[in-house]
Parts: sequence; C-alpha cells; structure tokens
Amino acid sequence: MPRVTFIPRHVAESMSPPHDTRHLLISIAQPGGKPAINHWANRERFRFDDVETPVPGAVMFTVDDAKPLLWVLSCVRPDDLYVHCDAGMSRSAAVAKWMADRRGYGMWLHPEGIGTVEHYNRHVYRTLDAADGRDMAAYYADMERQDRMMGGGGGE
Repeated sequence: MPRVTFIPRHVAESMSPPHDTRHLLISIAQPGGKPAINHWANRERFRFDDVETPVPGAVMFTVDDAKPLLWVLSCVRPDDLYVHCDAGMSRSAAVAKWMADRRGYGMWLHPEGIGTVEHYNRHVYRTLDAADGRDMAAYYADMERQDRMMGGGGGE
C-alpha cells in the first residue's frame, strides 16, 4: 500500500531523498517565503498561505492550484508521498489526509512531525475535493471567491 506522510519544512530539508520515481515530495511554501527545497529529484512546488477564509493580501489555495497537483499524483502514483509545509501541521496535513481518505494511501506519522491531522486546513481539503469533482458546491464557491477577489461584482 502506498503511504503518505506530512512533515515540517526542516525535516524535508534534512532528509536524504531516494532518487527514483516511487518517492515524491509535495513542497508547500508561503508566497514570497523561503526558497523551494531543491535537493529532491521528484518534487512539486506550491505557494499559498495557510488560511481557510479570504484574508486581504493572502494567497488562498484554489481549484486551479489543485488541478496540477491531482494530475501529478495521478501520473506519478508514488509509493511514498511526503508533503511538507512550514510547520507540517495544517496545509501539508490537509493534503496528506485527503490522499489517505480519497486515494487509499496509508497515513504514516513521521516521528519528527506533530503526529496528528487534527489541525488540517479544511479549505485545502475541500478545494482538493472540488478539483476532483467531489464537491461542486465548493467548486462554485471557489469560483465566486476568485471573481470577487478580481473585482467582479457578480452582475450587481
């Protein structure tokens, strides 16, 4: 069974990753934050803030962000998936929980992580569901939120 684990950034930085396609690192960072981790041969990078509701100036995870992530995961199908964000407890936990719940990955809790998905980012989880076609209400809410952020008034 493939497994997924979520880890803090410092753990991902210190790991010696295998150099084969059976292992993949999903790297989540703040926009404008620390540079991406580059010593992993197989990695995908995403930049969005750890917010669950719109906050002025914050970059939220969107369906458009989720689609390439889902595409990569469907093409690569890694045996071991590592997901990191700064603290390894909210954004990365949401992706890991989603992979365990929706893709059948076994959850492996890294000894240097916080050891719980209790604090996962619900917006990231719902957005992955929306991008996967599981939650159309979340998909349309995401579209409406993006329209408002771009200055659209929805016909008012």
